[in-house]
Order: sequence, then structure tokens, then C-alpha cells
Amino acid sequence: MKVRQSAHLGIYSAELSPEEMTEALGIPPDESARKGSRKVGRNWWPIESRWILNSGLPETVDLNDHLDALFARATPILPAVQALLASERASGGFYIHRDFEPGPEDEAVLEVRTRDLPPGWKLLRGQHPLLGFALNPSRVAVLAQFGLGIEITESGDEFE
Repeated sequence: MKVRQSAHLGIYSAELSPEEMTEALGIPPDESARKGSRKVGRNWWPIESRWILNSGLPETVDLNDHLDALFARATPILPAVQALLASERASGGFYIHRDFEPGPEDEAVLEVRTRDLPPGWKLLRGQHPLLGFALNPSRVAVLAQFGLGIEITESGDEFE
């Protein structure tokens, strides 16, 4: 199974442009979109401007590494984020996305995982070692400092 993962901080506003959010936050975003803008090839328009700060890591990296990198980038702007959100002119959150694809490495990962099981135990169908994750107390504390929610989405091949 291939697992692609990403994490980002997103700030959204119906009133402020991405440039105004950048000015308020003090650093440029990794991605942005202006309210009502249209991307080529898409048939939707954002109803809010968005300002996105990514972890900056490849999608193949462990989710905890994504969060640590994102928190390291976002923590210096914590007071600015809190001030912007307190103005009620913007909203935001932390976002995690995980995408699962079947792949040839399934058997290799499962074989290693099975080798590590205690004698007499067996790996049951559906207990893939790459599924699921946990947030340790220090990561939860960082999330709490920001006062933001966390949205987690997962997707995969519905036919596998």
C-alpha cells in the first residue's frame, strides 16, 4: 500500500485577500487563492480567499514528521494567527490528508510486520501497519496553543 500524506495550516477569509492575510501574518504562503478566482481546468470558484502554509515535506514522509515540520514553520507566527482569527475577519485550521493506494509494496510491508509479531499471533485481514496514526501530547499541546481545529481526510481506491 502506498500512503501519501500531507499537513497544512489554512487561513480563510471572505473579507481579506491573500495579500492582506500575508501582511497580517508576516510570512508569504506556500499556496493562495483569491475569493472568486478560477483555476484552469476546474469548474469551481473559491467562496473565500485562502492562505496555505504547508509542511514542506514530500508526501511519502511519516505524518508525525509532517506535523513537526509544519509546527516549526507555524509557531513563530502564532501571535499573528491568533490576532487575525480574533479579528473575526478570518477562520482557519490545521488539515491532514492521507491517500491510500494499492501497491506492490503491500506484501513486503506485511511480511516485515508479520515477522515482528510475537509467537502465536497472526496479522488479520485489514490490519495494515500503515493505517491509523496517533498524536502525542506535545503535538496536541501545539494544536491547543493555536486554538484551531484539525480536519483529517482520508481517501483511497474504492475498488480495492
